[in-house]
Amino acid sequence: MNFQQDWVMRQIENIVRFLASVLFHKDMIKYEIKDELNLTETDILYNDIKQLVEKHEICKAENLLYEKIDANNKRDMELAIDFYQTINLFSDEELERCNFSRDEISDGLRNIAKRFGVDNFRL
Repeated sequence: MNFQQDWVMRQIENIVRFLASVLFHKDMIKYEIKDELNLTETDILYNDIKQLVEKHEICKAENLLYEKIDANNKRDMELAIDFYQTINLFSDEELERCNFSRDEISDGLRNIAKRFGVDNFRL
């Protein structure tokens, strides 16, 4: 990993920590399904996105995320942060094979934050 990509990866981690702290009063975000027998719309979306990520279909997963999330639902925000945090763990080579970049992860996180009203902070 080159220095610039490593720096971008750390910046993404800092944005995630900031959002987790400000929005959820947590150090880290990890979306978890609370009741497997009674799935919410967000739980179903999480499962769909998770399957796409496992198949390395990140672009499709991100498009689905943007189509389905509700800016009034904090669980959707939690899901979105978890998504970007998860794909940030991909190697540069994996991201390249997925036609995705760390800069796109950073931009996606910033766009999601704005969508949920966190745009007054310098991310």
